Amino acid sequence: MRSTLTIVVNGSKRRIVCEQGQEEHLQHAGRYLDRRVREMKGNVGAIADSELLVLTALMLVDDLSEKQEQIKNLEKLLQEQKDSVIDKTKGSAPPLEVVLAEPRLERLAMRIEHLAKIFAEH
Repeated sequence: MRSTLTIVVNGSKRRIVCEQGQEEHLQHAGRYLDRRVREMKGNVGAIADSELLVLTALMLVDDLSEKQEQIKNLEKLLQEQKDSVIDKTKGSAPPLEVVLAEPRLERLAMRIEHLAKIFAEH
């Protein structure tokens, strides 16, 4: 089943058709896009809407790329920490739950999950 909702981007209302249950997520995404478009408009001044949207899309892709790199670095760090724990136990690796129970690794795992969630939402 489909739903229709309205989002406002840079003062213009846009009707969006989506799957039922996705409304809240798309409303959130629409507010985020509107905020970023207004931010870009504040930086570049008066330009055509199409150019403004392209510049905003490029900014968002750059943000996404940066977040992906952060996730990759955190995953690498987590793997290094896990390998270190395995080395300390002389090859008898503890279960992942034990590895993640270490406070630093637990925080890293939570950060990776948080960044992955942000990535999925935007």
